[in-house]
Amino acid sequence: FFVINILKITYFTATSLIDDWSDSLLLIRGRFFTSLKERTNGLIDEMTHRQNVNRAGVDVIELINTINASQAFLGFLQKEKTKIEDYEKNIDKNEFIKNLKKNIPVILSVVFGLALLFILILRILPSRKSTELSILSGGEKSLWLEKEVALFKNQGAQKFKSNLKFLGTIEAKDTLKNNKKYDIWLPANISEKNELSSLVFESKPQIIGKTPLIVVMWRGKKNYLDGKYGKEVDILEQIVREMESDPKFKIAFTDPTKSNSGQSTLSAFTYFFLSNNRHVDNNSIEDYQDLLGIDNSYPHFLSMIKKHSNTKCRTTSEILNLLLSEGNSYDSYFLYEDIFIQTVSEDNVMNVNGGISAYYSQYSLWNQYSFISFNSLDQTDIEKQIVQNFYDYLLIYETQLRFVQYGIRPNNYQVLVELKKPNSDLSKRFEELSSYGIEIEPLEKKNTSMKKETPNVEVIRYILDQWGLIK
Repeated sequence: FFVINILKITYFTATSLIDDWSDSLLLIRGRFFTSLKERTNGLIDEMTHRQNVNRAGVDVIELINTINASQAFLGFLQKEKTKIEDYEKNIDKNEFIKNLKKNIPVILSVVFGLALLFILILRILPSRKSTELSILSGGEKSLWLEKEVALFKNQGAQKFKSNLKFLGTIEAKDTLKNNKKYDIWLPANISEKNELSSLVFESKPQIIGKTPLIVVMWRGKKNYLDGKYGKEVDILEQIVREMESDPKFKIAFTDPTKSNSGQSTLSAFTYFFLSNNRHVDNNSIEDYQDLLGIDNSYPHFLSMIKKHSNTKCRTTSEILNLLLSEGNSYDSYFLYEDIFIQTVSEDNVMNVNGGISAYYSQYSLWNQYSFISFNSLDQTDIEKQIVQNFYDYLLIYETQLRFVQYGIRPNNYQVLVELKKPNSDLSKRFEELSSYGIEIEPLEKKNTSMKKETPNVEVIRYILDQWGLIK
């Protein structure tokens, strides 16, 4: 870009001087520098404008015009050389003419060299174009995604810059609706794609792993609830019954209007409500009319939960920070299992009331971490290939092995089989975490399972609308 505009400056300056030189060579010094200053300032403004709009590359028309301009200038200098020699015979050894004549070969060499350099740069630039991969992800992946992107970049032949941004899933959807600059989205749940039908997807969302929503509670508090309501009673039912009897009982989960884990928490409570109040024990909620019933018991149920909840956190990782910083301020926390595993693996958890432990509810949802890529007109073939390569990389055996270390349930079949194989290295990883309540097959011992699905969009909207109406 710099070389192009240097040639333009030379061309336009020479063009403006043609008429001046025909009058008198003695005016060249003053008019040359005056014209050069004016043209340079104008072209610098043009360069600045083009840089501000982030213009990438050079189009064919500008290339042709620039080369033609360079050739015209070379021809012009050759003609003027002859005119100067003729004019010099009629003046008295003018020092300026002597210097100009002496430097004409230098000027010709410089301009010709710049033209060649310009053509050479155009041939080199495409292979060295800076490529950027923009990834939008839920905050629950911040602990491992940066590591995996760095490993992927180091092993790849194509160099690129990475731009990672972490937002709660609900906030991320709003961001994507207004800003289409991202190449990849890694939401907490694959169903989130449904509300972004206005965007063009490069491929169908792909699942790269999953993790369940868990309840984290101090063992001392859980022992108290077991003694009061029975150890066989589901953890979510224990919490609901305790909220009904103890106004001081407090829970914490993310803002359901901004984060998927908060939304999943309300969905789990909703499944519990349907099972215990409507006697509906389906694994999916397809119609929000099921929640209305014949009275206002569901809105009252949500109101009771809201009075006992802290939902100020916007991401699941913020809930974890709340757990580590405020400790016993809340009786239970709702977060993703993988974040909990990564934290206890680093021995950062306080040992209060016998320490903390994870508990699984049959009403909880599995969150399927998905990989969604977008088809953008600005995306180059190289960038599209990098996106595909990154997806493939996340599913290879070695990467999925690390997923287990991060606490993510793998989607690679080989790794999944090895995880469930007794006494395998991977199963031992979860056995080491059993002291924190982590299970390979949650709720298997209770002859039940976590099969609840994310409610459809209309049901979610109804739940959030009811939640928003509560003061």
